Amino acid sequence: MQPTGTREKKRKGKAAPPPEPEPVQPQPEPEETIPTQKAKRKKTVTVFTEDEKDEIIEFLMRNEVLYSKRLAGFKDVTQKEDLWAVQATKMNTTVSQLKIWYTSMRTMLGRLKKHAKKSGTGGDVITDMSSTEKWVWDKFSFFEVSH
Repeated sequence: MQPTGTREKKRKGKAAPPPEPEPVQPQPEPEETIPTQKAKRKKTVTVFTEDEKDEIIEFLMRNEVLYSKRLAGFKDVTQKEDLWAVQATKMNTTVSQLKIWYTSMRTMLGRLKKHAKKSGTGGDVITDMSSTEKWVWDKFSFFEVSH
């Protein structure tokens, strides 16, 4: 009885020879080998004066919707973009520069808070802060109230 199905019967005798590999075409060598470098992301420089920094902080304090997740308007991206655009125009800068500066300060504050919790003193006291870190800790204390 012959087997039914999709399998072929095994052939008796020699197996079919393997296919011959295709000849490899020689690649032309580059005239000059230049080491490739990773494309670096362009950095936006954010240099603000002390007065401008204070103005941004006041802007953030007036517009809690930009950072407080508990507010209904936090999810309204258009509203937040409009607020950033108005402030950028007022300060004669770009939205990107404002957001990058804000994000940097927020990140620094988060790291400081994390370090304060690890200190073991029970309070949010850090003794070995740089002047910039002290400035961020003092100026962005309003974030604590909003959460």
